[in-house]
Amino acid sequence: MNPEKLIAKWSQSQAKDSVLSLDSNHFQPRDFIETSDGLIFAVVDGQIEQGRVLCFLRYRREGGRPVKLGTEQANACLAAHDPNLVFASPRLAARLHGVPVDRIARHYWPRQRTAELAVMAAPDPIEAKAQRCLAIFQAGGIPLTTIGITGSLLIGAQRPASDLDFVIYDRDVFHRAREVVRDAIAAGDLAELAADDWREAYDRRGCDLGFDDYLWHERRKLNKGLCDGTKFDLTLVADADESPSAPVRKLGCLSLTAEVTDASQAFDFPARYRLAHPEIGEVLSFTHTYAGQALVGEWVEISGQLEQTGDGARRIIVGSTREATGQFIKVRRGLPAFSAVILDMDGLVLDSETTYCGAWRKAAADVGHALDDGFLESLFGRHADDVVQALAAELGPRFDREGFFRAAERYWFEHIETHGIPRMPGIEALLASFREASIPFALATNSDGHYARLCLDRGGLPEAFPIMVTRDQVALGKPEPDIFLEAARRLDADPAACLVLEDSETGLMAARAAGTQPILIQRREDLRVRLTPLAQLTFVTLEDLVDLIKSHP
Repeated sequence: MNPEKLIAKWSQSQAKDSVLSLDSNHFQPRDFIETSDGLIFAVVDGQIEQGRVLCFLRYRREGGRPVKLGTEQANACLAAHDPNLVFASPRLAARLHGVPVDRIARHYWPRQRTAELAVMAAPDPIEAKAQRCLAIFQAGGIPLTTIGITGSLLIGAQRPASDLDFVIYDRDVFHRAREVVRDAIAAGDLAELAADDWREAYDRRGCDLGFDDYLWHERRKLNKGLCDGTKFDLTLVADADESPSAPVRKLGCLSLTAEVTDASQAFDFPARYRLAHPEIGEVLSFTHTYAGQALVGEWVEISGQLEQTGDGARRIIVGSTREATGQFIKVRRGLPAFSAVILDMDGLVLDSETTYCGAWRKAAADVGHALDDGFLESLFGRHADDVVQALAAELGPRFDREGFFRAAERYWFEHIETHGIPRMPGIEALLASFREASIPFALATNSDGHYARLCLDRGGLPEAFPIMVTRDQVALGKPEPDIFLEAARRLDADPAACLVLEDSETGLMAARAAGTQPILIQRREDLRVRLTPLAQLTFVTLEDLVDLIKSHP
């Protein structure tokens, strides 16, 4: 996919027609406007109020160049130099910025920028990546007339580290574009955000969710990714005029839990969710973090500002301030229906993998080779035969298999005889909750039986698992499903009704292949980010599961 193919399909006349069709008096969220004194605002609402465009100051020209402003900087700038642009909207009952229409010197249209980029022959690196994304969208059947480009690229303020912010002006097309992103990531034309990218996005948002909750919600939205290392984001602005609405009245802060009955406008601006609640009919989010946050039938926890509209209806607003401090929409994630639980051992019940790694590291050092953390972690969850092959490849053709594992075994036994094997936090409380609730459970491990029993004994859990399936009891180990299928059989449970608690990619793949319900328990953030798509639910520690098990019907 290259931009030249895009340019060949998008003629000069099409680009011109797209620009001429724009109405200079029609403002939409994600447009930018600029005053004659070089203040550049992002439009946040499509309705003109008291002759003003509702917006927020994002850039100020200094020496002709746009300089980005943070929220506090923007407010301070207007308070000091142009306080008349700070506007209290009676209709929204919110304080934001409002630029009189007659003070607008320039209107930046995202779709016009798309039209310009599509025929640009000498783009800079960020523009070239935008062209590449546009080509991918067009190849996926997305009309370029429905796509705009906002943010720094809209006003020519992009830098090498800038993101790509795309706007789509049709709801159905927006959801097709999300599918295009999913397929392009699978094909390798685009890429998923890495752990550091998600963390940076989370820190920049400053939302009132924990990182793991934020990540779970964001990854399923399919509206973010990487294009040649540059982050991109898709937002929806429904391309329809809104009738003016009457002023609203603020009634204070409110938190509630309710079921979502309609999420058809979940990605709109503002995002709208209809609720099954006797008094509160809907929640609106004016912050992009909570767009696409929930699906129909999901229960959500909401914290925001209660409003009463002109017709007496009540709703909750999330994002009533730009920072939305203390406000959020969060799906209440409970355990799915299940009748039994299957647990992995290494890294899940016992912190045994660190003891293996310590022994392998010492044995490798004996032959003058250093094993780094990344390689050692790649061995987690794998059977001994796979580990041997991986170590042989890593240590080279002179690898003395017998000598290496003889030394590693000696180091390992010395360690566990002296120090034992640590249990993972929360395992005792979790097993107690299974027993109290009469939930059948079993251990299923890629370790052979004698090692599994030795590890449990040195971990202080010799009698913890009446049912245990080990690698030497089945034909194929993980990532094949045999171990989990055998465990389900011994539990007399349908595999589809079994929760499988795992910490590794190998184990999650086996659980999925067996048709069970995989649950990821992983302390390491980078692994949680990478492995979450393989799991039905993700938790940091076993302790996070205990209360859910106790409250499970």
